[in-house]
Amino acid sequence: MVRESCEPSVATYNAMIQMHCRKDSVENAFFLFDEMVSRGCPPNAMTYNAVIGELDQVKGFVGRMVLEGCEPETQLFNVLIRHSCAVGEFERAIGKF
Repeated sequence: MVRESCEPSVATYNAMIQMHCRKDSVENAFFLFDEMVSRGCPPNAMTYNAVIGELDQVKGFVGRMVLEGCEPETQLFNVLIRHSCAVGEFERAIGKF
């Protein structure tokens, strides 16, 4: 796309980030996230939801999300609960509920 002078949209970045997360290529997902921001394409709730599910440092990233003006939605809390359960933090998961 970029080679053809067509800037990727937030939807394009989201699709690519989600694909990398599903394929266990989290480093590439984070690279795309940083590229997205550096190109002036603001991430939305869907972008954050995709990467937050892959983070060990969830709190810091949720804080970044809020600081950048992207309000958490129900889907984010679902991701946080799923992540907490996956790492055995059941009390934290119940606290999100």
